[in-house]
Amino acid sequence: MPKMSVQQRANIMYKCLEISEILEVIIDHVFMSSEGMEGMRAVVALALTCRDFLDPALNRLWHSQESLDPLIRTLPPTAWAFYGKSVVTIVRPLLPDDWTRFRQYASRIKVFGCDPRHPDGSLHSYAALNYTLLEAFVAQHPGLPLLPSLRHLHWSSGKMDPKTLPYVPLIAAPTLNTVSLDFTHHLRRDDARAFTTALIRSIRLHCPDLTRFLVNELQPHTRPVIGTALRRWLAQKRQYVPSLAFRDIMNLAGMRFLREAQLFLDDTDVGAVHDATALTFSSLRVLELHARTLGVCLALLKTARSCELEVLSIYVSERPVADLIFSLLSELHTVCDPASLHNVTLLDTANDDYIPYRSWNADMPSRYRAFVVDAHTLAPLAAFTQLRTLVVEFSAIYDMQEASLTRMLSARPQLEVFSLGAMHGWHAASTLTLSSLARMLTLCPQLRACGLALDCSCVELDVAACRAGALRPNHLVATLCLADRKGADELLLAECVQYLFPNLRCFE
Repeated sequence: MPKMSVQQRANIMYKCLEISEILEVIIDHVFMSSEGMEGMRAVVALALTCRDFLDPALNRLWHSQESLDPLIRTLPPTAWAFYGKSVVTIVRPLLPDDWTRFRQYASRIKVFGCDPRHPDGSLHSYAALNYTLLEAFVAQHPGLPLLPSLRHLHWSSGKMDPKTLPYVPLIAAPTLNTVSLDFTHHLRRDDARAFTTALIRSIRLHCPDLTRFLVNELQPHTRPVIGTALRRWLAQKRQYVPSLAFRDIMNLAGMRFLREAQLFLDDTDVGAVHDATALTFSSLRVLELHARTLGVCLALLKTARSCELEVLSIYVSERPVADLIFSLLSELHTVCDPASLHNVTLLDTANDDYIPYRSWNADMPSRYRAFVVDAHTLAPLAAFTQLRTLVVEFSAIYDMQEASLTRMLSARPQLEVFSLGAMHGWHAASTLTLSSLARMLTLCPQLRACGLALDCSCVELDVAACRAGALRPNHLVATLCLADRKGADELLLAECVQYLFPNLRCFE
């Protein structure tokens, strides 16, 4: 192969710079290689080296904006001023020619309301809107979206006061595919609910490609799989997030490409749910339901038509009876395809003090018998053999034997997360030991997180089995939650756990 000259190499390089995808990869690498303002300064420096980098660099710098303040500063300098240290305000009426640069930069914004590199948000994320700007935009651009290329909208509760309602259509761009509502700084629930209803209605009319509707989303890597931290977070979240009216859910169900939804259900709409026609979530794959009672979730599932759900999570605040749990699990057969459903999470955040802990025998009071969860209660799950996550954390009285759990695990060799009554406890004596747990876990070679109640009174026998090499260590389980380990010898328990799970990172 002949050796290329310097000029030939330069020509090839210039040809490469004509490919927009290559320029975008270079710009993204420079931007993400540094934190905060340093990444932005690096992109600006790169753009100044070659004209070909200018347009991709501007797209990167304007890709994500937390507030409208940077856009306001693209207006003529005579049209705006700083109020205080950082608040930008309009100081004169805006003319048609003032919007030229504004619209050029607005069309580059793809994410508004948050910075993807800092999902927890900043003060800019919760800053109030400039209503003078919005009013002027509507007057001179009727029917046009404020951010015409918007893909991801992250809207905080601080922007949900009644003055925002007339401007909701401005943020419902046709290109929108993800909406996440943040109620961290919730002030007035009625105002937030009115805004949510107006936003969903606008999305239904103007955003045909919406794929994700999230409420106060928690990043997967920060969400605890098992434990009291998840329970506290869910209980607090339920207090501040407004429930959706059934008409809101119907509007979301009409979205053809909706794949992921987090829905807070209103208990007062149960009658409307029962009387409604079937809801068609044709593309839904991930569904998360929050409600006060499990009956509301069951009513919604009965109304929904069959869909290929992959992930189902249900969080309720009241303790359900066992018969209701059985009915809900049975209903999954008509809604979900057993071959596609991979993750099931069911839990409540009820007060554990209602059911005292004791060794239940034939003298169990009748008022508690409705809350006994046994193998029959969970029997409808037998059809879902492709599960990778199975979390059942109801505050119930668990009557589960080793044989039943062994059958449950042996039918699901792909399980990665398994938890049964670890968050609230079993409120009854468990017959499982660490030795039996170690034997059961060999049935699920991919398991990495497990939560169960064990009988730790005989931990000495488990330690003896470990020392004799009769039990094989599990090197994959990184999270282990043992409920009701009262009275155990903590030193012997620690020795046994350390031997059986040498790579454990979280132990509750």
